[in-house]
Amino acid sequence: EELSPNEFEQAIDECLRVPIAGIIFWNNDALITNKEKQEIVRRKIHKI
Repeated sequence: EELSPNEFEQAIDECLRVPIAGIIFWNNDALITNKEKQEIVRRKIHKI
């Protein structure tokens, strides 16, 4: 089941809670084809 951009962003936020150990993207193909989700990842990683 594909996450909406909002659900995806919430999941990224949960993954980045302290203590952060990292994030593994299991479905890179889905991320590569979704520009909106790519932008979410860029914004979140930039804040780290």
